[in-house]
Order: sequence, then C-alpha cells, then structure tokens
Amino acid sequence: FQQRSGVDRAQAARVGELAARLFVSADLAAADEIDTDLQHLRWAADLHEVGLSIAHASYHKHSAYIVANADMPGFSKKEQADLATLVLGHAGKLPKLKVVLEGKTQSRHEWARIACLRIAALLFRRRVDVDLPPATLTVDGNTFTLDFASDWLETHPLTAYSLEQEINEWAKVGFHLRVRTQADKGPSVLPMRDIKERLEDNGLLTLALASQAIEPLLARGDPLLQLQVSQAAGLQGGLFL
Repeated sequence: FQQRSGVDRAQAARVGELAARLFVSADLAAADEIDTDLQHLRWAADLHEVGLSIAHASYHKHSAYIVANADMPGFSKKEQADLATLVLGHAGKLPKLKVVLEGKTQSRHEWARIACLRIAALLFRRRVDVDLPPATLTVDGNTFTLDFASDWLETHPLTAYSLEQEINEWAKVGFHLRVRTQADKGPSVLPMRDIKERLEDNGLLTLALASQAIEPLLARGDPLLQLQVSQAAGLQGGLFL
C-alpha cells in the first residue's frame, strides 16, 4: 500500500513511533487494549500520507477516504473506519471530527490518540530525523499537557509558533492543550509576542504565517522547490526550523 502510493516510509515510521510513545505516556488504555491502540496509531502513521498520491491540497482528507474505502485484506470495516478517523484528524481543522466522535463512549480516549498523531506529525514536519528531547503527554479531563524535558522549543520558534496554533485549534473542540518546557513548566509555550519577535528578527514571520499552505507542496521533499522558497524568504538554509 505504501509502495503503491509513494509514501515516505522513513517519515511514516518517525511519526508512528513518536505518536506511540506519547500515547503510552498518557496512560489511558487498559492493559488488554494498549497493544491494539499502539498498533492502530502506527498503522495510521504508515498510511497518513497516502493521499499525497492524489493531491497535496487537503491530502489528509484524501488519505482518510482511501483508508476507509480501499480493499484492505485482513482489516475489518471497523478497523478501517478507526484508522480513517485517525488519519483524517492528524492534520487540518479539528471541528470536522466532532460528528465522527460524538456519542462514542471513549471519546476522550479517541481525541487523545488523535492528539498524539497530530503532535508527532507537527514535530517531524521537516521530514528528517530531529534530535527531539523526551516528551510526554498527560491527560486530565479535557486538558492535554505536552511536557518537553528541555528548553528545545526556545531554539525552534517556528515549531513553537505551530504549537500555539495547535492550542487554538484544540480550543475549538473544547480541549485545552498546554505545552510546557522543563525550565518554566508554565501554562503554554513561548508567549506569542516572543515567538513573533524571534521570527521577525530572523525574517521568518511571513513565512511562518504561510507555512501551512507551503508545507503540503514540500511534502515530497523536492530540493529545487525547497531552495526556491528558501531563497524567496531570504534564508541560507532549509525552510523550516
């Protein structure tokens, strides 16, 4: 399936492994359910970019449709529907999932799995191996707390900015996402003002604001396109921090 769709297997593995680690840290699943949850998260990560074979725009929707409707021997329709929900939720707007998850007895559990996959995809948005610090996710009611074991975010302002946007997205579906570093253990990531100042100092604010539109175009890692966008932004290195 991955080969037919030209999926970047290394990226899928990165996202799947981090999503699984975050879910384990959340300690939400019973002992007899954790293996299934982790397997589904990894499978969802394996397939979350199959929609790129159709179009880069809204690729997550294409991916979800393929996973839900493809002929997948060995998978029940229920399993495919579960994977499709995870794939649909890994990017884009969250309110679209409220109808899908409404009424489910373990809806917080489902939202937490989606959070793990979204955060993993966001942190590996450069599509390369990144020296991430240890991170954990804690779930308390409708509050998700993402803890980093270092001040890594302070040296990665674009990622910090994206996490601020993610906080706003979760608020739309009634959840409070908090992101804390080891130093401050505060209620959020770097204040928005500080993030914008750092981006402005590096000439990156306009690029950051446009990154959600640009990133899908770079999903295949085209070096020429990377260089063109980087030059247009006045950068000497890669596009994303």
